[in-house]
Amino acid sequence: MVRARFQLPSTAAQGPATWYLVRLHVAAVVSVRAGGGATVSAATNGRTAAMVEFTPTGQGVDWQTVSIAEQGRHGHAADGHADVLMSNYLQVKGVTGGLNTLTVDADVWGGARVERLRVLPDTCVEQTGTSPETLQAKAGLEPETPESGADFNVNVLVRNAGTRDVRNLRVIMTPSDDGLVPLRGHELTAAEIRGEWKGSLPFLAATPGRHSVRLDVVTPLSGRVGGTVIPIVVARPGRVGPAWPLLALGVCVLALAGLIARRLYGRHPRGGFRSDFG
Repeated sequence: MVRARFQLPSTAAQGPATWYLVRLHVAAVVSVRAGGGATVSAATNGRTAAMVEFTPTGQGVDWQTVSIAEQGRHGHAADGHADVLMSNYLQVKGVTGGLNTLTVDADVWGGARVERLRVLPDTCVEQTGTSPETLQAKAGLEPETPESGADFNVNVLVRNAGTRDVRNLRVIMTPSDDGLVPLRGHELTAAEIRGEWKGSLPFLAATPGRHSVRLDVVTPLSGRVGGTVIPIVVARPGRVGPAWPLLALGVCVLALAGLIARRLYGRHPRGGFRSDFG
């Protein structure tokens, strides 16, 4: 383990105007024998903020990073020697006014070995005015109560509440069963979002009854998040359905906390990293 201390202003906090990132630059030698894996992670005040995953393949080592500050990086080292540079936002509780601690450590499992690890001198904590991606999504039906045999639209509004531009957005709508038939595919895309973006997909209400559509929001930085379920009651033709208001479904918020927990630490096979935000 490598440990260093650094000082922040007495009023330091993660957001809303000032944000802190860790820049992690390591040179690692990982055994190439297939099986198991290894991670090298950076943490501030015991809160993991950046991680590089190494997977020996027998023909070398694959490595990848996961970050909400930049697109994930990946590579292959035939001889097991990997030089990796990445950055990511600190956790909320990883930032405190005054003296802070930065640690870089390695973890292995399944027979893998980190034979050598160097933390390069440009590893540091940096300040930025750009926030992480922060998306909010709301959806509604038009008409509010579809009738069997008729078309209806699922409308979605995605709002970028953060200061980082959101690029290559995908909105995926998946019906619960064959009672709802997509008429123009399952997916909407947007090259960039600044402020708000609206989209709509048409469906055929094939059978009366209770159905639903699952709404997922996907970006290159955040991956698939949300999983909001939109309940849809399809009325029989000629029958008056309940006066359903517009479904303002709430809301897939990509808070820094939950996102890092899901993408960086939730997949770790040993569960050895803490993630505690807020």
